[in-house]
Amino acid sequence: MLSAALCLTKGALQQRQSCLLACRSYSVIGASSRSSQAAANFLTSSNYETTLFASTSYYKVQKFSSGLTKEEEENEKNRVSSLSPEIKSVELRQLDDEIKRLHVLRGINTGELYTWRGQMKALARDYGIGFVVWYYTVWCAMFSVTFVAIEYGGVDALALVSKMDAYTGFDMASRINPTVGSLAVALIANECLEPIRLVCVVSTTKPVVHMFTGRT
Repeated sequence: MLSAALCLTKGALQQRQSCLLACRSYSVIGASSRSSQAAANFLTSSNYETTLFASTSYYKVQKFSSGLTKEEEENEKNRVSSLSPEIKSVELRQLDDEIKRLHVLRGINTGELYTWRGQMKALARDYGIGFVVWYYTVWCAMFSVTFVAIEYGGVDALALVSKMDAYTGFDMASRINPTVGSLAVALIANECLEPIRLVCVVSTTKPVVHMFTGRT
């Protein structure tokens, strides 16, 4: 919205310059001299600047608008400041429940509620840092298991890297040690396990976060 307002402002200024040039040209040749002079006077007056500033400010206000008028916002602040902590806590829980309900309705409308990716986004929105911590805990755990399986399961990581060199034309196998090769293969394998990790995280985030935070 702000970029649109800036484009509008720039376009208006360019239009103003074009109109000024056109009005001056018409004045020189004597065609519609009275109307062109009036238009030129308006474009150079403070009224034009006020109109232009008001239109730009409107878009800025719209972008940062809270949806309430200034009077309504002040009235709500005064009302909330007079509430007791218990009543305020009850209102906050009611607002949170209503926000969750609206998010569910939006998910139904967009179809995200029925996809794993959409559910993951909803968990990240609802649980915040708890979701992030749990996701990367699962990621690190799966990476560790994959690395140990490759390192001690008889998988030759350098042989796999050599096969990759055959396709890419590089010579990475001779430049890295076996441990680094195992880490690289484990990283690639761990990223390939993302669908499984996604299902695991989406299915377990709520009980895990509730267990550690005491949420109900």
